[in-house]
This record gives sequence, structure tokens and C-alpha cells, in this order.
Amino acid sequence: MEETDGYEHLRSLFQAREFVAAPGVFDLVSAKIANLTNAKALYMTGFGTVASYLGYPDAGLATYTDMLDRAAAIAQAWTSH
Repeated sequence: MEETDGYEHLRSLFQAREFVAAPGVFDLVSAKIANLTNAKALYMTGFGTVASYLGYPDAGLATYTDMLDRAAAIAQAWTSH
């Protein structure tokens, strides 16, 4: 899936005024579990991601690169089924 495909799909759901339930995920396990729900979208929670990755609250400890790496790993887990 290309990056813009997901954006366009989500945009079309919003334009159709369709309700979109988006489970919050924070690591690969939660993404795999969310994938079982057949949800049309998900969101990455900052607190959960940092807490599961570093073991601390979201207090600016994770770098931008850390969060991008986590998001990429989650996206890959979400799309590989």
C-alpha cells in the first residue's frame, strides 16, 4: 500500500460521514491484536508507545526518530496479514 492510499481511504470514509472506530496501539503486539478486529483505521498513542518502548511516561524522552521507527514497525505489523 502506498502512503497516499491510506490517506485517501481515510479521507473518503470521513467524507462519507462514516463512523470510523480506530483502536489505539502502542507496539507490535497491540497492532496484531487490533488487526484481528477488522478496524478500518488505528491510531498510535504517544503515552502507550513511549511507556512500552522506554518504560517511562510520555515526558519528551522519546525522540522524533524513535516515534517514527515505532510507527513504521506498527504499520508494517498492521499491513502484514
